[in-house]
Amino acid sequence: DTDLEGFGDVCDNCPYQSNEYQADDDCDGIGDLCDNCPEYNDQADRDGDGVGDACDYCPDDYDEDAYSTDSDYDTLGDNCDNCPDDPNFDQLDEDEDGIGNDCDNCPFLASDDQSDADGDGVGDLCDNCPDDSNEDQEDNDEDGMGDACDLDERIRGGGGCATAGPGGAALALLLMLLVVPRRRGWRARRSA
Repeated sequence: DTDLEGFGDVCDNCPYQSNEYQADDDCDGIGDLCDNCPEYNDQADRDGDGVGDACDYCPDDYDEDAYSTDSDYDTLGDNCDNCPDDPNFDQLDEDEDGIGNDCDNCPFLASDDQSDADGDGVGDLCDNCPDDSNEDQEDNDEDGMGDACDLDERIRGGGGCATAGPGGAALALLLMLLVVPRRRGWRARRSA
């Protein structure tokens, strides 16, 4: 009786750890106190962390906290989930930066730091206006510069109207100041 609980080692379902009630919830012959997965009749442990694969949130990654949290309930522990706050059962990561597509702010260009200077949810590497917030990434003239920071689009107002937008009104006023005095001078010379 190695564990001194009153059951001989041959009859003890957990001979090296005292478990006086011999509880074995999964009926696998291994007492719950020594069972690496007491909920399931499976002792496989691929990563060798002492937690059976059926109970391990990260069965392929050695994890000292193998019973770790699964914040997004996608069956993968936060420690091995590439999107720990967003459920992504497929763990798809097309740019292979370790951040899953579902939570990657630039899913097709690797960006380990996920920087987003303007806070619009689009990563700086993919943002066509990295210093001006433009979540929709609209680019009417298709020049690769978003309308939010494209001076051409601001003057045209996105629709070709020279007076639209803050720059367009100033341009119209400037044109009026230049053209009106010249017309007056032209009329005065013509009548003389």
